[in-house]
This record gives sequence, structure tokens and C-alpha cells, in this order.
Amino acid sequence: MMKHVRLLAVASTFFVAALFVGISPACAEEHYTGTGLGMFQLDAGVGQKSSFGGYLQLGSDFMPYLGAEIRLGSAAGATKNNEKMQLDWLVGHFLKPYIELTNDFTLYGLAGFTINHTSLQIGTASKLKKTNISLSYGLGIQAGISNRLKLGAEWVSYSRAADATRRTTSFQGLNVNGIVGTLRYDF
Repeated sequence: MMKHVRLLAVASTFFVAALFVGISPACAEEHYTGTGLGMFQLDAGVGQKSSFGGYLQLGSDFMPYLGAEIRLGSAAGATKNNEKMQLDWLVGHFLKPYIELTNDFTLYGLAGFTINHTSLQIGTASKLKKTNISLSYGLGIQAGISNRLKLGAEWVSYSRAADATRRTTSFQGLNVNGIVGTLRYDF
């Protein structure tokens, strides 16, 4: 099962990357890369704890009002009530509807799916691990600071998998939300 999930993660990443490469420059408005750094809220079902994390992104605003992007990220571990939670990695795939409020400000939404690997260790028990595919969504705003650089802030729900009643018998994964600052470079 784990091999199939990893294969799906790799295949979907290559598929989205191929879409970016296959978009002709004549119809593409902006290709970009960037990073997001901030707080990731991890929750095993009995309370959330924030940890520092980030992601790298590759994207394209390939139509007026619509773009797509892929993200690769991770977050540091967090401990709450003697439970050590960890977001080992995530690969997010998003469609990104956006609207330019002014020449310098853009409001956007994110909708897609994320493949993530999370772990939970309660006390001295063995570490429980789970790889999930989850629907993901979020909102953000960006401000242009030069012709090619944009600063922003966003909130994204990457995963909703936690089940407090089954976390010790059948670990389903963590709830993962990100509240981050972003820096984007258009090329």
C-alpha cells in the first residue's frame, strides 16, 4: 500500500510539472516560483499545537483568473499532552482562482489535494505513521513589491484526517493547517 501511495505522489507531481512545461508562452501570463514560511497547526484530535514549517512552490497563472501550482513542504515536530506530532512531508496540488483587486494586490483561493506523511508518538510507545491523500483548500492575498516580487499571507487546510477516538488503535493521520507568509518570484 505504501509503495502505491508513493508512486501516486511521484506520478502526480510529474504530471503537474508536465502541465507547467506544456503550457505555451503565448497563452501563459506568469510562471512563478516561491516559498512560504510560517506556522503549521498540527492536531491529532485532542488539541492543536503549532510548529514552524514551510514549502517551496512552482506555479503558473495560465489563464486570466486561474492558475495552478504544486507545493513541497514540511514542518518541525510539536508536542502537546505528551503526544509528539510531526508533518514529515507534503506534496500539494492546487487550482488557484485569483482576482486582482488593484495593480498591486491580488486575492486568491486554493482548491486541490495534498499527499502528506504524518506521524504521532504518544509517550514512549512506538511511533505511528500514516500517508494520506486529502482534499485541501485555502485563501490568500499578495502584494506586489516590484515587477517580479510579491509578498503575501495565506491560510490553507492541507489535511483533515485526525480521529481522536482511534488515534492509538488505528492512526488516521493529523489535521494540518498552515498560516504562512509567502514570497513569490515571477519569471
